[in-house]
Amino acid sequence: MEEKYLQNLWKHKSIPVVNQMLTNGDKVTVLDYGRFNTGEGPDFLYAKVDINGIIFFGHIEIHLKSSDWYRHKHQFDANYNTVVLHVVYEHDKKIVQNDFVLPTLELKSFFSKNRDVFSWDNIPCKNFISEIDSIYIESIKHKALLRKLNCKKDSLLINDVSLLRNENFLSICCCKMGFVCSSSTTSSKASITVLPVTNMAFSSIPSSNRFCLERSVGAK
Repeated sequence: MEEKYLQNLWKHKSIPVVNQMLTNGDKVTVLDYGRFNTGEGPDFLYAKVDINGIIFFGHIEIHLKSSDWYRHKHQFDANYNTVVLHVVYEHDKKIVQNDFVLPTLELKSFFSKNRDVFSWDNIPCKNFISEIDSIYIESIKHKALLRKLNCKKDSLLINDVSLLRNENFLSICCCKMGFVCSSSTTSSKASITVLPVTNMAFSSIPSSNRFCLERSVGAK
């Protein structure tokens, strides 16, 4: 289980929360899941939840464990003072923020009851993926990378032009697309073609300066 996976399920409203029990016994219904936040602060902004008949407007934070709240130092960040619901896979610690005990929704039982729904074995088309021509698979991957890069383009606006032609810039771009970029050489030279951020592309990197791209599970 990964936090990114929980965030994605929440983003697509794949976890129905209607009259569910919180860790303290209160009942909660999520009326608005909030807007996914790609910047600093809680994971989902401007949410709306009903707890025991009282409507709360605020933000939602998602963690694997409740104790991650303290591990991530959220108790020192005022951006988290308006969190109205803490959604976790496993509840292992009561969280107090700004003298307010956070209402916590634990999802472990939900996944236990719906194990088959989220199982790879129940994906109808999984046995046919190997039969798809690789050109279509590569096309889908290429489009997905461009979509993700465009979603992250604001954080790639760099004023220092010198950064546009070195290894650091390429590493940033790869990270934003969900990869970790590590160089197999100490040289910082790379063959990169920089186009406008909304339509960016990279030329092939010479074998003498090859980069190893590995899928990053924890990339945000």
